[in-house]
Amino acid sequence: MSGDVCPKCGVAIVPGYVRCPKCHFVLPPVRRPRSSIAPSGTAVEERRAPIAAIVMGLAALGVVVAAYFLFRGGGPKPEQPPPVSDQPPAMPSSPSPGPSPTPTPNPSAPSAQAPSGPSAESLAVELQRALDHQRLWSRVEVAGAVVEITSQSCSDPAIKPVIDAAATRLKAAGTSRLRCRDESGTVVFTRDL
Repeated sequence: MSGDVCPKCGVAIVPGYVRCPKCHFVLPPVRRPRSSIAPSGTAVEERRAPIAAIVMGLAALGVVVAAYFLFRGGGPKPEQPPPVSDQPPAMPSSPSPGPSPTPTPNPSAPSAQAPSGPSAESLAVELQRALDHQRLWSRVEVAGAVVEITSQSCSDPAIKPVIDAAATRLKAAGTSRLRCRDESGTVVFTRDL
C-alpha cells in the first residue's frame, strides 16, 4: 500500500480509487507526472522544457542584440573640418610697382563648352530601365560613341519607340550610333543617332 490516506476518515487507500472504500468520501484527484509508453512497453516520464527559462533566454538574447546595434560604430568620430567662409581671404595692402599679372588659363580645367547634360552612361542606364519597364529585357552599354543594346527583343516592334524617345538625348551626350544585337552576338539592326 502507498502512503495515501482518506482525508475524512484516515483509512489507507490504494492509488487509483475515486472514493474512500470505508466512508465513500470523494477523494481529490492525485497529481502524478505524466508518462508515455515507449515502444518497448516501458512507461517513461515526459519532461517538458521550462518555459520561464526559454523566455528569459530569449529576453537576454534580445538585450544583447539591441546593445550590439546601439553601440556598434562607437569608435572615435572623425574630426569635422572647420566651416568655410564665403568671404575671400584678406590680401596684404602693399603697393606693387609693376603691372598686375593676368591669370593664365588652366588647360586641365574643364572648359565652358563642355556638355552640361547627363552623361551617355547615365542615359544608357535610363534606356535600359525604359526597356525593362516595357518587358524588353536588355543590357545597354556605351562603347565610345556607340550605344550597344544586347537583347532577345531586338526584332520586337515595341523596342523602336523606346529607342526613338531616347535617341535625341543620347546624341546630345556625344554618341552617334546605336547597335542592337541578340544574345548570340548577331547584329539585328544598326542606326545613326
